[in-house]
Amino acid sequence: MGTFVHHPDGYIIINGERFEMDVFLSVEPDYSLPKPATHRSYEQGFRHVLSNGTDAWTMPSPWLQGDIYISRLNDFILMRLADEQDTLDARDAACKAEFDQLSPDDQRKQKFPQVSEMIEALWRHIIEEEDLNESGCSTIQTLRDAVRDQYPDA
Repeated sequence: MGTFVHHPDGYIIINGERFEMDVFLSVEPDYSLPKPATHRSYEQGFRHVLSNGTDAWTMPSPWLQGDIYISRLNDFILMRLADEQDTLDARDAACKAEFDQLSPDDQRKQKFPQVSEMIEALWRHIIEEEDLNESGCSTIQTLRDAVRDQYPDA
């Protein structure tokens, strides 16, 4: 038995999966709540209720459109994933643009391993007597060499 909830705060929950309204509407653009309802709760084969926070109205069940929404759960999940990926891509582009505005010297400093990482690797190698690979010294030195090669004059 599937469930569909239109939460009064403006999101949709289908079988426990939450979707922001813009994601839901990108898949089902014709969906809307009838006025004056602010909430909808539908459980397949059991009940369909609209409410405005004060009053509630029992609606016909089964609700054919609700059954369709529930059956399209995977479509909504895919759209949510695409939306999240778009957000990550935009964030990455903004970070890259910010990084590209830095001077070569500052770019080099940003890419170098953190001092705390280098100290820990050295500690593990010298004090704890781990070999260069176990301690992380080899990995850090490889990264430092790559940064120096990429920014030779910085």
